Amino acid sequence: MPAAKGVDRVRAATDLGNVPVAKSFERLGYVNFERAFTMVGAREVP
Repeated sequence: MPAAKGVDRVRAATDLGNVPVAKSFERLGYVNFERAFTMVGAREVP
C-alpha cells in the first residue's frame, strides 16, 4: 500500500463515461474532488 511506503496522497483519473473504473475507484476509497473537460475542435488545414 502507498501509505505503508510514506505516500500521503494518491490521485487517479478516468474518463467520465468509464463507469466501471470510476466505481472501482469509489470502492477503493478515492474521493471525487474535481472534473476536467477536454474539448477538441476541428482545425482547418490549408
